Amino acid sequence: MDSKPRVSQPRFFPLAPRALRRYADAGSAARPVVPEGSFGWRLLGRNNWELGRSTAAYPGDGWRAAARAVQELASELVVDVVPTDPQKWNWSASAGDRVVATSARPFQRRRECSYNAERFVTALREAIIPDEQ
Repeated sequence: MDSKPRVSQPRFFPLAPRALRRYADAGSAARPVVPEGSFGWRLLGRNNWELGRSTAAYPGDGWRAAARAVQELASELVVDVVPTDPQKWNWSASAGDRVVATSARPFQRRRECSYNAERFVTALREAIIPDEQ
């Protein structure tokens, strides 16, 4: 047996339409349209905390291709940190003029939000996308 503790790798998971709608209703800068039978993606870090999520929904298993596409754009993403109300901050990541990802939750401090946006981009580069079953 290997005596080293196993650390999981960052990975993508599907995001249920209900979760996308709830986040949109909570005041996200990007409000996704969520058709029935569609899923978004979310990126989990090594500690299983959600680092970020898609701003759109994709039919069926289309979330995998969307996650792969965002992953390929990792070095080109432009991250904006914006206040959502007087005491909350969110980040969003854009490719060109399209917002492709957003923070999973609001942050109390701007520096926490910026730090978490950096963690998202770093994890994005090495994240795994589960195979279709």
